[in-house]
Amino acid sequence: MFADNQLGSDDVLPGDKSRGYIAFDMAPGAATVMISDPLMQEAARIQIPE
Repeated sequence: MFADNQLGSDDVLPGDKSRGYIAFDMAPGAATVMISDPLMQEAARIQIPE
């Protein structure tokens, strides 16, 4: 899947920022997306409403 201005897969060092779009193929309804670091520790959690 391709998108304009998609988020790259480069490393983001502490204090740096990265911006772009990501796409998910999800079933309809509420969901929680959890983003983890390489050690599988939670880095961010995004609530998607119904």
